[in-house]
Amino acid sequence: SGAEEARYMSCDRPTTRVLVDHREAHSAAVAALEGMADVCIEFAHLSVGDYQAGNALLFERKTLADLAVSIQDGRLFRQARALATLPGPKRGAIILEGTAGDMSESAMRRESIQGALITVTLFFGIPLLRSMNGEETARLMLYAARQAQWFQSGGRPRHAKRPKGKRKAQLA
Repeated sequence: SGAEEARYMSCDRPTTRVLVDHREAHSAAVAALEGMADVCIEFAHLSVGDYQAGNALLFERKTLADLAVSIQDGRLFRQARALATLPGPKRGAIILEGTAGDMSESAMRRESIQGALITVTLFFGIPLLRSMNGEETARLMLYAARQAQWFQSGGRPRHAKRPKGKRKAQLA
């Protein structure tokens, strides 16, 4: 599963389980997850990714400031390769966290960053999700985990017409 030495936080209610790499313990995303009533967090050493939400989704979280550094030292491409070659039904994604202002301190050219993101998304096939902060990162991971669970249980997207008018929408 990519996790060793798990530290478990007990849960007495039905929840979404999130396995968090111990190096992420002080991130804003973890603080947001800890504040959510329907989330059970375990800390462990993850060999791939920073967060495992549910049974099948692994997320690598990068702040925009860390993105430039990880491109320069080649870490981004090693992480993308590891996410792209996950065994079995597991799927990986990268969450880029922050706003454009967070990149202002980076001396890296915009074209270099775009080239790296093109490589990660188009050639490694890794989805790239964006969030403004740790709280939004936490919500994205939970939304994805719940959708994966729904999809795996046979759920399919609906293609029905949306009812027009407030009353018809309420009835539907």
